[in-house]
Amino acid sequence: MPEDKVPKSTRPPPRPPDAAGHRAVQWGWQAIRELRDASANALPALRGDVDELWPLLWLVPSLHRSLQLLQAIHLSWMQKVWLLQHIRLLCDRLSSWLDGLDTRRSLEVLLSKRQE
Repeated sequence: MPEDKVPKSTRPPPRPPDAAGHRAVQWGWQAIRELRDASANALPALRGDVDELWPLLWLVPSLHRSLQLLQAIHLSWMQKVWLLQHIRLLCDRLSSWLDGLDTRRSLEVLLSKRQE
C-alpha cells in the first residue's frame, strides 16, 4: 500500500438515534421525577441550618449501618476488614466536622408542616 493513502476505518458508522432509545431516556427521566416526588412526600420537611447539618445527616446513619454490618455472619472477613477501614474514615470525617463547628453559635433545625 502506498504511504500517501490513509487506510479506511473498518468500524461501521454510528447508528442514528432511534425511537426506542429516545423512549428509554424519557422513561428514565420520568422515573427520576417520580422518585423525587415520592421522597418529597415521604420525608419530613426541615427548616433551619440544614446545609450545615448535612454531614451529620449523612455520616451518622452510614456509620450506624456500617457498625451493624460488622455483626453480619454472611460477610466474609475480607469484607469486614474493608468495613473497618470505611468506619475509620467515617469517624475521621465526623470528628473533623465536629471539631470545625462554631461552638459559639447554636444550630437550629425544625420539622415543619408540609404545605400541600
